[in-house]
Formats: sequence, C-alpha cells, structure tokens
Amino acid sequence: MQVIYLMLPAAYFIAGILPILFWNRRTRVSSNIYLLGWLSWFCAVSVKFFIATIQNLNWPIFYTNIPLMVVNTTILEAIEVLSAFLFLKYHPALKEARDWKSIVGFGLGFGCGEAITLGVIFLSSISIPFSLEFMVGGVLLSGFVERLSAIAIHLSSACFLALFIINSKKSYFIMGLLSKILSATMAAIFQVASLPWGLLPSIAFMEIAFAVYAIFWILILLYVRKKEEIAEELSPEQVVKIDRLNVLILSVIFFFFMYVWSIILKPLLTLPPFLHILSQVGLFFLVTIIIYPLLGKYRNTSATEVTVGGAIALTLYTGAQNIIMSLQPNAGFLTIAMFPFFGIICATGVYRLLIPIRD
Repeated sequence: MQVIYLMLPAAYFIAGILPILFWNRRTRVSSNIYLLGWLSWFCAVSVKFFIATIQNLNWPIFYTNIPLMVVNTTILEAIEVLSAFLFLKYHPALKEARDWKSIVGFGLGFGCGEAITLGVIFLSSISIPFSLEFMVGGVLLSGFVERLSAIAIHLSSACFLALFIINSKKSYFIMGLLSKILSATMAAIFQVASLPWGLLPSIAFMEIAFAVYAIFWILILLYVRKKEEIAEELSPEQVVKIDRLNVLILSVIFFFFMYVWSIILKPLLTLPPFLHILSQVGLFFLVTIIIYPLLGKYRNTSATEVTVGGAIALTLYTGAQNIIMSLQPNAGFLTIAMFPFFGIICATGVYRLLIPIRD
C-alpha cells in the first residue's frame, strides 16, 4: 500500500495555520504583523544556514565532535533570538507595536511561518510505502505535534523579548533566550542519543519531551502576563502597512531569477563548494542592488517589501522544484532558498546603511 508524501507537509500546514486562525478570530491582528514575524525567522535561518555551511566546509569538527556540535547548535539558535529582538526593538513598523495582541501575533508569525515554510519546502508528488512509523511517527508526531511544540517555544521566546523591551526587566530577556536555545540543545542531544527503544517509541518520547518543555514555557508566560500592565490592542493609526502589489512584483522577479540560476547551475557545480555558495549569494546580491533602486523610484518600495517578496519567491520555487522533479525533500532543501536570500538581505542591508529608504 502506498501513501502520498504530501501528508507530511499537510501536517506542517495545519499546525502552522490553526494557531493563526485561532488568534485572528479572537483579535483581528493585522496580517502584516504575522508577516513580519515570519520575515524575522527567515532572516535568522538564512544567516544560520550560511554560518553553519561555512563552518562545515572549513571546520568540520563543529559537526563531527558531538559535545562541540551540541554547543555549536545551541549558540547558532541564539541567532533566531537576536533576529526577533532586533525586529521587535528596531523595525519602524514594530516600534509602536507594544500591545499584547500584536506581540502574540508577531510570535505566532515567527513560529507558524516556520511551519508553513517547511510545509512548502517539503512539498512532493511522490508516494511511499505505508508504514506505521511514517503515519504516526512522521506525520502525527514529528509533523503536527512537533510543529505545535516549536510554535509554542517560538511564541514564548518572542513574547518574553517583547516584555523585556517594554519593561526593561533583564529576567525576561534571559527567559526569552533560554526558552529558545535550550530547545536547540535538547534537539541536538536527541539527534545523537541512542535511545533504548524502537523507532516509534523513541519518536514518541522525544516529541512528548518537547511538548512538555513547550507547555512549561507557555505556563510561565501566562503567569508573567497576569503580572504585567500591557495594552491590549494597537491603535488604528499604528497598524503596519505593506504594499501587497510591491511584494507580488518582487516575488515574480526573484522567482524568475531562481529559474535563471537553475539554468546556469550545472557549469557552476564544478566550482569548489565555497565559491559555488558565494556565486549564488553574489547573484542575488547584484539582482537586489539593481532592482531595488528602480522599484524604489517608481513604486516607493520598502526594504521590508523587498525581503518579504524574496522570501516568498524562494520558498515557492523550492516547493515547486520538488513537485516537478518528484523529489523526496529533506531539511537540507532549505539551503536552496536560504543562500539566495542571504544575498538579498545583504543587499538591503547595504542600502539601509548608505541610502535613506523606507523600511
């Protein structure tokens, strides 16, 4: 009996969409708040992937030595914490978003955006043999339950960071940091640990452990929430604005250049891995450097719209490639999207430093 591999990305989609639907039904938070949360995650993971790849190419001991691998994974996870903190504190569209509904919306965007992105990245048209390990261990536990736990951890971390920014209590920053990096430590340890059970019981044990960990931090967050005076809702004049047409135009442009990249990819495969990565980053750096001022002049395009458009295009391209080529995806496929995106954020960073632009 064969089962469709799409069941796994469907579990990611459902886990990612349900919390947003629930929160939006209760609060009507601007969808752009969720979008900025997702963009914060995308920027962080792009930087993480670039650093991790450079480490693996030049200093493989970071991934062959188990204690060093666990420590390195924990440190790299702090990049996600830093990204969420910088967005919440310095992004002009979020500087005034100090109400509880927007804070939770940003945190959900960070975690649910990851789940939905993985759902797209893992799209595939293949079928695989039916097995209890895939249906229960893969789809239900490692798919749906694991994503809900990750979303809860992302949410609690982002909310603690926001509380630190609002109230300047260092304990909140420490909780925001620890809730994230310790989850990475757990994941790294489970990755290398030899559990004394079969595959399915081992998966169940790991996912239950993560679920308990996530619930622990959510309960602490709810307790802290009762103690703090935080506005419930953002005033209408402070609602985040993102031009959807600009995002659509940029998505089409970046999708096209990913297709162009796939055409010139084969000759570049002869390059050393580091140069191959730099050529990909460099191509999208140049594309962004060229199209940014053009669209900025005629469409008043913001840095946020450029990066959101790039993130959407690169995610969709990766998922489409998997479907067309009937590939069985894995987490390594994220590099297809993340290296070009690193070039995009580097280019927008240059403009932010050198030229006054919209954010």
